[in-house]
Amino acid sequence: MSVGPTTLSSGSRALPEAPAGLTRSSPALRGLAVLAAAAVLAGGISALTAGPDVPAAPGPPRAPAAPIAEIASVPAGEAAAFGILRRPRAAADEIRTLIPGAGPAGANPALARHVTVAPGSLSPASIAVVPAAGAICLRVLQSSATGSFASWRCQSVALARSGGLIVTLLRPSALPQAGANQYLIGLVPDGVARVTVTTATGQTRSVAVHANVYSTQITAPRMVTLTVPGHHVIHRGVRD
Repeated sequence: MSVGPTTLSSGSRALPEAPAGLTRSSPALRGLAVLAAAAVLAGGISALTAGPDVPAAPGPPRAPAAPIAEIASVPAGEAAAFGILRRPRAAADEIRTLIPGAGPAGANPALARHVTVAPGSLSPASIAVVPAAGAICLRVLQSSATGSFASWRCQSVALARSGGLIVTLLRPSALPQAGANQYLIGLVPDGVARVTVTTATGQTRSVAVHANVYSTQITAPRMVTLTVPGHHVIHRGVRD
């Protein structure tokens, strides 16, 4: 099985579009193309007439990023948005960490709340919602014939409040399984009772939310649709 990225994710960078108000056939763009060609030609002439390259002096070594300190209590903003973090912790919420210390983004396993997930052949051993510093995480514990392993998926609080914290689990495979059966898990804020999952073939499934978390086993999920109280309908793409 595979799990999405284990830290705050970032989208891929797109190539720049044409400036607003211009079309591909506009005179302004043709003027830009002429200027770009002139710049390339000038650069080539400069390269022919310049002397040999001189290596730039190496800069000072970069210090490694300092780890984010583990939080000591549930941040007020996270507790306000996700009711699961407001309920008292119980014995079932305890996490036996496989690696001691804080999780990503200062997530504190001692503040985790476990949730019950829907059954399925790909369902994980357990799922926990874990608060972090400026972020919120899902900790996924999976079991295999060789033992147990835990994976983390975290997103900023703002993104998580709009349904952007989603995890997919797949069977182990050497090749991508875009159209395969998957186990889908997501976190949503208070007030969202159900989400709609749309597959690659256009089929839809309504999935109930329990304690801010929804889960289902489904083939080739591609989009999750939800309505957050006070907001418009939100569509979130699902990545393998």
